[in-house]
Amino acid sequence: MDAHKKNATIGTMVLLNLINFGLVGFWSFDGAVMLPFLQTQFGIGNAVGGYIVGIGKLMIALSFFFGVFSDKTVSRMGKRRPLMLLGGLISAPLIALIPHMTNIWALVAVLTVCYFGIQFAAVPYFSLVPEVIPNEKLGTANAFFSAFGGIGTLLAYAVLFSIIYTSNKFLAFYVLAAVHLGCTLATVFSIKEFVPDKLPEPESRFKAMAMSLVDVARDMPKYRDLTIFLISNLFFWLGLGVFVQFFTKFMEFYANIPNEPAGYVLGAIVIVSVILAVPVGIIGDKISRKHMVFAGMLTMFAALVIAYFVIGPRSSVSNLNLGSPKVVADLAQKQKVDIAGADFSLFVEDKFVQDANGKKKDINEDGLPDKKSEAMRWCLNGGLDEKGCGAAVSAVMGADSPAREKTLKALLALNKHVTSETSGVIKIAFGVISFAAIGMTICVVIMATILPTLMPESKMGLYMGFYSTVTGLGQFLSVVIAGTIIQKTLTAGNEALGYRWMFIQGAVCMLIAAIVVISVPYIPKANEPTITELEKQGEELARQLEKAQQPGKGGGKKSGGARPPQNKGKGGKNKGGKKKKK
Repeated sequence: MDAHKKNATIGTMVLLNLINFGLVGFWSFDGAVMLPFLQTQFGIGNAVGGYIVGIGKLMIALSFFFGVFSDKTVSRMGKRRPLMLLGGLISAPLIALIPHMTNIWALVAVLTVCYFGIQFAAVPYFSLVPEVIPNEKLGTANAFFSAFGGIGTLLAYAVLFSIIYTSNKFLAFYVLAAVHLGCTLATVFSIKEFVPDKLPEPESRFKAMAMSLVDVARDMPKYRDLTIFLISNLFFWLGLGVFVQFFTKFMEFYANIPNEPAGYVLGAIVIVSVILAVPVGIIGDKISRKHMVFAGMLTMFAALVIAYFVIGPRSSVSNLNLGSPKVVADLAQKQKVDIAGADFSLFVEDKFVQDANGKKKDINEDGLPDKKSEAMRWCLNGGLDEKGCGAAVSAVMGADSPAREKTLKALLALNKHVTSETSGVIKIAFGVISFAAIGMTICVVIMATILPTLMPESKMGLYMGFYSTVTGLGQFLSVVIAGTIIQKTLTAGNEALGYRWMFIQGAVCMLIAAIVVISVPYIPKANEPTITELEKQGEELARQLEKAQQPGKGGGKKSGGARPPQNKGKGGKNKGGKKKKK
């Protein structure tokens, strides 16, 4: 074990991973909010929204270069922490600026630079973890990584999204920005990064970045285990990304469950991850990490298949457009609700609620203007209470409308039927998502533990950046593919598939990820040599071989059969590990 890793205490692990609270909080909030925000603020559909969110997330592709940049950084503060600090200082103010954007292209620009800052901080952080934590404690350290990520998700879904965002969109972004910056500063200034007494001569970071693609292309055949593992990671995020991005929209527009209870359902992920993260990490330091990830991916596959069949289809209001006057009138007739004298025709989908002066109104007081159809939807699905619904109906129809009272009465009567149906869906969804969260927690904790053991330590930043690029590519493709297919199926009238496509895409990609990960030749356990250690053993054996073959030393012929261990699956491990023990 390297001397600077010996003092990796629990306190160190906690402080080291505190930054992840803000990072995951941002990504979770972004996943839950950004598509509904684009739709509400700019009237953008799923396909275009997927592209816009994807443009920002494609900035993650630069992680590849951020890693190289941090590898070649030379400073008395270390090579990782200065970039973590700079990334936090860039992204936090931009997070607070997002809700103030009234032009779509200005928003895209802000998002892009914001994602740049987030990843500029994240990649050096990912590289720092295995540099201060030894392999036999990586599982435990990554348990805190996941636990803080889970708490960050809880902040995003259960507090920022479900409570603050629904009442004040601006405040939600402000709080997120403050938390992200505060956690970044706490980690940067509390963790001591190893810095040699004599700093190396600075190298051209931009030249190294330019050559990084060549380095990876040259190294990938050599690090076959890492290459296969990254392919599995790509499919994992192709499956998980769609779920994270579209679940709240699925709940609102397919199951007719408003954002707040949908956020509580996603809170199941947090509860499970916080409870299981530390036990999973400790177990991962004791048994096969490969088989744990395989089991986690199969669990997620099973959960997504189950979700397709049980979350929503049996509800009589699932797949109904409660913002459509015709659909609502048909539902009232089917439920034998008296709508005589009521008038739903004013609740049109492409018109905003306006006051007498033509100014757009914010009927749910969330900081954004609302469409007339949303007033009816929220009255029916419980997004507005009885008082709020009355105010919304008056805003749309006018307080003096002769049909106002009967329209309100009809909507409140229908609300009882809708909410009685969706209450069952919420309970089922909570159970299924909790089951999926078990698999997700296993995967997130153990995959983060495996990655640095398959990477050469001298190029940790490069390959952690490459891993982030693969992850970002998976998320980008996931959202774009799903957004396009969902939009096309809805446009074609296939509402029965629509948002439920996210379960199909998620399940298929998760199954492929599981098949690929179990085929990785060598994933070291906590007590087995990492790729870096195997390389060092190989270099030592090569020196011994060269010395033994020198004239006059003897044993040249006997030593001639010895070979440095190669990274070719378990064979390489056995040769390297056992030879050293002898």
